[in-house]
Amino acid sequence: MKADHPNHRGNVVPFRTRSGGGRDPVDDAGSGNILRMLDLSKFEHQRPAVENRPSMRSNIAAMVLLGLLVFIATEDFSRLEQSNLCFDKSECRN
Repeated sequence: MKADHPNHRGNVVPFRTRSGGGRDPVDDAGSGNILRMLDLSKFEHQRPAVENRPSMRSNIAAMVLLGLLVFIATEDFSRLEQSNLCFDKSECRN
């Protein structure tokens, strides 16, 4: 089968010979094309200005609330553990 023969069968892709002086097509591509492809500025967006004080206050309040909830849960679990340990014993402290 010749290289430029159009009658091919099945999924076989015909092979085309290079035309020209054997130059690689990559050599013809300018460096500007590569830089344009690698330029990510088209995905950049301006962020709205955010004030840090209100968000910091809400974060501190959330942290205090979380700490309070963890403390309450720890006390409840310690009471539950104490009641389970004292279930069969008559010598339990209240």
